[in-house]
Amino acid sequence: MDWALVPGVRRFILEDWRAPLAYALVLTTILAGPVAAQTTTVLANFEIPPAGPVGALVQVQDGVFYGVSNDGGAFSKGSVFVLYRGAGGSWGVYTLHSFNGVNGARPVNGLLLASDGNFYGTTTQGGALGGGTAFASRPSVR
Repeated sequence: MDWALVPGVRRFILEDWRAPLAYALVLTTILAGPVAAQTTTVLANFEIPPAGPVGALVQVQDGVFYGVSNDGGAFSKGSVFVLYRGAGGSWGVYTLHSFNGVNGARPVNGLLLASDGNFYGTTTQGGALGGGTAFASRPSVR
């Protein structure tokens, strides 16, 4: 693109560093061109328990995913949950583990599936010192 054909663009990008970031993002989007449409499908709606899912889901087999929520669970301190595909293709969610504060609270950043078959993760609160925990959880399929 010839910047000389777009009045003020060079000044905006190179000289006016105080311009709000929003304008730069809009300009970047306009110059990047159209974006292909994406389709998003809701698989499950969360309620207590679990609520507030965070981090990425981990797939262990077709139609079975594990994740964490930073709210909900039996003690409203977060949970490890299973998202599964049920009969007829519908999706369901159930709580595998509820954090109670002693074993941690408010998990973050999802789970890691290690070569030993366990999930590992961290919480930001709870535990013996109150500053969070590192935890391990074994996958379980109903």
